[in-house]
Amino acid sequence: MKPKIYLYGTSGQYGNYLAALTEAGAEPVLSRDLFRACGCDGLLLPGGGDIGVTLEATDSFLIRSFADSGRPILGICRGMQALNVFFGGTLHARIPGHQQVQGDLIHPTRARGLLSQLLGPAPLVNSNHHQAVRVLGEELCLLQQAADGTIEGFCHETLPILGVQWHPERQSGARLRADAVDAGPLLRYFVGQCSCKSRHMNTPLLKLIHGYGSSGKGGRIRTASRKYLLAQQEKGRIAAVVPGERFTIFDETTRRALQQYPHLRQDRDLERENMGVTFVFMRRF
Repeated sequence: MKPKIYLYGTSGQYGNYLAALTEAGAEPVLSRDLFRACGCDGLLLPGGGDIGVTLEATDSFLIRSFADSGRPILGICRGMQALNVFFGGTLHARIPGHQQVQGDLIHPTRARGLLSQLLGPAPLVNSNHHQAVRVLGEELCLLQQAADGTIEGFCHETLPILGVQWHPERQSGARLRADAVDAGPLLRYFVGQCSCKSRHMNTPLLKLIHGYGSSGKGGRIRTASRKYLLAQQEKGRIAAVVPGERFTIFDETTRRALQQYPHLRQDRDLERENMGVTFVFMRRF
């Protein structure tokens, strides 16, 4: 069975990404329905517009969901920058020399570790961006740099998370370039990670962390997420949704959940700590 890889978007978007993932052996899932991400084996964060001071709520939700469940993530261009900001890193708002008026630049880089194994120690890659990683986020390891020091690739120390500043979907498969390295091995590696049975999303429950504030962005995200999840429960797509502050031994659903999932006992009766948490049970118990 082909691994399913989620991209947040609508029909007609990200054609190059979909084609590259398909060629690498995956089944892309392009949708703005975040619930569909729950059944996917990996997440691809594509390129796009600039990132502001903070991440968009959708970016944060998806990265948190896949990272917490140990599912692989590949960030490309803007997607790599989003991962860096999520893990506490910073960005350059604008750097020179990495973008031209039309088409991609091709420039030399130095790779190490995983990217060196996949692409060689000095891969030529495309470049078409003006934002870039300034300071790496926590637990992110440098894997690739351009000649001017710009960070072109990184991975997470412990999680199956990889980011590249360039576009592997534009130099692999049907779009392979004679003047740049074949990026097919990188995409196939990512798809292979998503195929691993140990990381397959058969998780019976999710613990979503939204934010603790009763107002502001955290509160709005929590309210919107719970409204959406409860609607999915009514449609029969989710077995049960329990707000964290209601996750106590006085709640019937919680008591049944604790019998099935005893490791959740550490989370019970933590009303204040659980205010920003929602427990989502995917299977009936």
